Amino acid sequence: MQTTRTLHTAHLTLRTLKKDDASSKYLGWLHDPKVNRYLISPTSNQTLESIEAYIDYCNASSDTLLLGIFKDEKHIGNIKLGPIDTRHSNAALGLMIGETKEWSKGYASESIQAISLYAFDSLGLKKLWAGCASSNLGSYRAFLKSGFSEEGRQHLQLQGDNGREDGVLLGRLHPSAVSH
Repeated sequence: MQTTRTLHTAHLTLRTLKKDDASSKYLGWLHDPKVNRYLISPTSNQTLESIEAYIDYCNASSDTLLLGIFKDEKHIGNIKLGPIDTRHSNAALGLMIGETKEWSKGYASESIQAISLYAFDSLGLKKLWAGCASSNLGSYRAFLKSGFSEEGRQHLQLQGDNGREDGVLLGRLHPSAVSH
């Protein structure tokens, strides 16, 4: 999604990340066990250079949209739409609120709602899906609040802090996709 995108919500601005958004604060999120415990990709060996490369990769990708989540011009997290499957008109959705003092304020659901509407209205997608660990109640609730519903569970799919746990699959359909 090579062009710059900016979405505005009541409290946030979601915009395409730039290389200079790869800050020591962003790197700190990836090294903070409290923040990264539910991230799928390994984070322990991340560097500013690897974050810059990831931003470049996403910005050059034709099937991924990576947006930073900004509150009062302060970067508090990221949301990613992709990979986008144009054949089946769907995409995965992932989210990280890195600033822990911004947790439990509704910013995750506000971001999910904004990118969902963009995916449906501007990109013409018909289905969005996401996954989270069963113990990740914050993400689970944010997706439900944003119109997603639980579609299934993968029994003991993930290694959690307290042993194996279920992976929860969530999805949201565009209203027009319901009528076959």
